[in-house]
Amino acid sequence: MLDVLIAVLGPFGAVLIKFTGRTVTNAEGTNYAGAAFGAVGIAFQALLMIPLGLFLLYLAWLTWSRASWAWLANAALLCGIAFLCFTGFFIPWWFFRVPLTALFAVAAWYWFRPESREWFGA
Repeated sequence: MLDVLIAVLGPFGAVLIKFTGRTVTNAEGTNYAGAAFGAVGIAFQALLMIPLGLFLLYLAWLTWSRASWAWLANAALLCGIAFLCFTGFFIPWWFFRVPLTALFAVAAWYWFRPESREWFGA
């Protein structure tokens, strides 16, 4: 649930921080470009993260209600995020990859157990 809140409310917080932080113009008046590109980046982040957060919320609701295909969707999401973390897409430092790989291995072990599949009716 926390990741859904961060995905939905994070871009709004970033926009508020940009508006409250006043940029001081330099003598040439050229430092406005960085702030403009930063605002565009936040808009693109909002376009990606808000639908992703809503999808994760929908997937969490399907998991809670034990929809028949929610097990497969969660398994695909678990494997996809594990692959991205292991390849360094999210975390580029190698010393974080080993604990994350162990964490995903334990989560996958619990998720692919027969009791978990039976709970969903898969």
